[in-house]
Amino acid sequence: KTTTDVATKEKAAKDVAKAEEKVVETREAVAETKTAAKLTEEETTLASSFAASKNRLPWPVKSGFVSDHFGVHGHAVLKGVSVQNHGIDIQTEAGEAVRAVYDGVVRSVSSLPEMGTIVAIQHGEFFTVYAKLGSVSVKEGQKVTARESIGTVAADRDGTAELQFQIWRNASKLNPESWLADR
Repeated sequence: KTTTDVATKEKAAKDVAKAEEKVVETREAVAETKTAAKLTEEETTLASSFAASKNRLPWPVKSGFVSDHFGVHGHAVLKGVSVQNHGIDIQTEAGEAVRAVYDGVVRSVSSLPEMGTIVAIQHGEFFTVYAKLGSVSVKEGQKVTARESIGTVAADRDGTAELQFQIWRNASKLNPESWLADR
């Protein structure tokens, strides 16, 4: 089972990389539509208020716990193996509603085999990314509000339900745990 777990994790890591490329492509496409990549007044205001919400954003799911932290760290089972997480994994119940953590515009809805459906929401110069969704209730270009349901968490083959949650500022990945409110 350990070999299978490693292969699954490696496949998931590749899918995360593909998802990240899609988010970067989306961000670049949005920037190209603006002269000199300048934010509109509304987007600038949104980015400022998002930035001011550090340590106060609502959790994207009502219940659950962080099962994998941001950054490079040792594998939970395999000694000497490092893994890199560009967000956090929040283990919760299958079918749990996933909510936008802040007002914004849905910029991408895509799908990858090991990541399920992925939604990227723009908040001015910030993006939040929600992956491993089983269903989605939003579409590209749609405005969403904080705590609005955008979909549900899927369960993997083992029945584990985890949301992969990321925060980006332009193309820089940020640690979501420093943005979410304490529970």
